[in-house]
Amino acid sequence: MALNWGDKADVRDYWLRVLTNEAYLRSDGTVHNGAFGGKAISQPDDRAWSLELSGRLLSLVKDVEAEARAFCGDKMPFIGVLYQSVENLRTDGTSPLPGFPTDIVYTPRAGDNAHADHVAYGPTAEHKFALRDWLQDFIQAVDSTQCNVVEQLRANAPSGAA
Repeated sequence: MALNWGDKADVRDYWLRVLTNEAYLRSDGTVHNGAFGGKAISQPDDRAWSLELSGRLLSLVKDVEAEARAFCGDKMPFIGVLYQSVENLRTDGTSPLPGFPTDIVYTPRAGDNAHADHVAYGPTAEHKFALRDWLQDFIQAVDSTQCNVVEQLRANAPSGAA
């Protein structure tokens, strides 16, 4: 089924985000919380959610590595890819972490039909640190030479049809 702007992503899909700073991917494969700092988690205007973190849906990405490299171009280094299942990123807010509902929402942009935001409903800007800490604990990452690991997840993801 085709996705429309604002639809929740299929629970079988995966959310991805390009890493562009080598300090954010630790040698043990974990992610430094700085990957979610600065302006990464923002407060959008006129949306149903209060916080968002840009990314993409695996089911709509044709080639993870090629599209990540194209995104980075000559302006920033391609260090790796963050990823996690939509199922794991969708919460109802009843667990202690992050403590508020979260989801993956399809938000295509001009030139990026795979764009999707990891969103949080209800929290204020101060809660972005709780969101950051929660993500840091279980988000997965691969370096730029291991995009095949993410590509293999396609077997579980829905086929793209947006």
